[in-house]
Amino acid sequence: MKIKVRTQKDFEWVNWTPKKIEEYVDRLVEQLKKDITDIIVILKEDRTFENTVFAISCAGHVTHEDNPVLFLEYVSTKEPVRNAARVARQKAEKESIEIMHDKKIYDAFMEYNPKTETLNSEEVRLHRDMKLGFERSGFNLPEKTRNILKKLQQNNNKWSSDFTANISNYHDCILCTKEDLDGLPEGYIANLEKDKKTGKYMVTLAYPEYIPFMDFAINRKKRKELADKASQKGGNKNIALLKKILPTRHEMAKILGYKNYAEYSEELMMAKNPTNVKNFLTKIIQDLKPIAGKEFKELKTFAEKNLGIQDLSYYDSSFVYTKLQEKTFSFDENEVKEYFEINTVLYGMFGHFSEMFGVSFKKNTNIKTWDKEVLFFDVVENSKVISHVGFDLYPRKGKFSHMACWYLMGGESVTFRTKEHKAPVSFIVGNFPKGTKKNPSLLSADEIQTLFHEFGHAMHGCLSHTQFFDQCGLNVVCDFVEVPSQLFENWARDKKFLKKVSKHFKTGEQISNQLLDGLVASFSFRKASSYYGTFTMSLMDLEMHTTKSDVDTLVLAKSYNKKYGFLKPSPKSLFPAGWGHLNEYAAKYYSYMWSIVYSCDIFSRFEKEGIYNKKLGKELRTKILAPGNTQDAEHLLRDFLGRESNNEAFLKALGIDDTKKMDTEKYPK
Repeated sequence: MKIKVRTQKDFEWVNWTPKKIEEYVDRLVEQLKKDITDIIVILKEDRTFENTVFAISCAGHVTHEDNPVLFLEYVSTKEPVRNAARVARQKAEKESIEIMHDKKIYDAFMEYNPKTETLNSEEVRLHRDMKLGFERSGFNLPEKTRNILKKLQQNNNKWSSDFTANISNYHDCILCTKEDLDGLPEGYIANLEKDKKTGKYMVTLAYPEYIPFMDFAINRKKRKELADKASQKGGNKNIALLKKILPTRHEMAKILGYKNYAEYSEELMMAKNPTNVKNFLTKIIQDLKPIAGKEFKELKTFAEKNLGIQDLSYYDSSFVYTKLQEKTFSFDENEVKEYFEINTVLYGMFGHFSEMFGVSFKKNTNIKTWDKEVLFFDVVENSKVISHVGFDLYPRKGKFSHMACWYLMGGESVTFRTKEHKAPVSFIVGNFPKGTKKNPSLLSADEIQTLFHEFGHAMHGCLSHTQFFDQCGLNVVCDFVEVPSQLFENWARDKKFLKKVSKHFKTGEQISNQLLDGLVASFSFRKASSYYGTFTMSLMDLEMHTTKSDVDTLVLAKSYNKKYGFLKPSPKSLFPAGWGHLNEYAAKYYSYMWSIVYSCDIFSRFEKEGIYNKKLGKELRTKILAPGNTQDAEHLLRDFLGRESNNEAFLKALGIDDTKKMDTEKYPK
């Protein structure tokens, strides 16, 4: 396979000004109009797959090859550029909907007869999916109704974009004296900025500052102060936006003939419909609640007897959990972190998956990006570059505030039916603790798993080369896309790997077996409670997209906490104002738990045949990662497993009786 390697020319946009971004999107929209016009005027008898179906798939991607430009909204170091990119993306999406809702393009598509030429399986699939896409966009509806739908879609896109931006741009902090920081490691304190007026330390809501503070700060009053501020992330602006977004989605679905937005959103997923999703979630919640309840009682008792906390509250749980974990497994999390400097872990991860997939990772210093701390690597196979992967790992003001992997550029064919493919580009954007020369960036066990999770997404993109962009890598159904990412986390919990990549940042020594044994044993600690939270939030996401359109999200969130939670939330809480996944996944947050059923099943094969089995690793690459969306996810699983998937490994991981066999009405099949 010939690969067209990416060069600096593919990244010239990283230094664009707001004006340049605006001009680029204007040109892009004009090109889209021209492309669509060219497709429409083709005579019926002259229509082919290439000049109609393939041409529409290319023309329709206003956010395809320009994805990198609009990506600046999340990563640029300059606020005017971030704002310009957001405005440009909103304009591109609005204009794209306007142009692509011309019924003439649907008529042109329908004029093409696939029986007039021989199509390969990927082409048949693209034609099928495009037909479904047109139907699900309302092209069979009267013009007046289509225009209403078009306006609703444009509004939904803009408001959703604003929702995400409000989370990224939400900044707050607490001020602390040195005494207020008791319990936190010196490296953490050294990296905190100081307030210019008071000289006090500033602890912000950025994950590398917020999470350790809630885990280790002894000062309850300060934990409460920070937790209260974090609970308001996104602000009232986002609550107001949800009051517009959810009814709009509901109305869109009703116009298209669905009972609710969840029914529309899940139709093409593995789950198929909200009934299957609800059955899956409620059954597992029912099984997990007693276990999670028991774990909470243990936490409460420990807080009372060992920490003198008689009224366990929302701002105590992380702190008490950390203390209980350390006591149970005889290890100090901050001591463990000293053995896992971020670059050592990163290159150790490269080494592991190099052997698994038969590739290597070579640092590319020729590609200049938006920030000097960004790392860029070529993925090499048989001395040839096949893809690229980048890492923007540390927090900055205005940067995307969570962890994610962007499928920045696809690995589709360069031109129609050519054997030459573009080199895909995956980019991991994170917010790990930023180090200094004296105190390097050190990762907790959870952060190592997060890095592996996102790297699973990255490899799903980097190792997939297909004929069409729509079928490359991560362009799979939402409730399968988390399978590789959650699968990769298993290797981050492996004792052999952790021993291999451990290296104390001062002494260079490997982690002791005693400390490592405690760490590995802790991975199953209170796992039911962790899963339980994700399941209940998935159910809430589902309800928000299935109930009446005027749902009050604040009231619903509080009712869920009362029904399923064990601690009252902050009285100042504005949740779900800061819940980005509610906006982005839109009735598909269940995908994380749905996908883990399959990741557990896949890893069970590694557990039987060897988790460092190179032959099995290459089989994972060719049968799960490389095909992308060229085949149904169910087929990929069956091909890799050699059987139908089941939920036994999943139930075992959750600590639920694994004699409860698969019930197709309640679990993924």
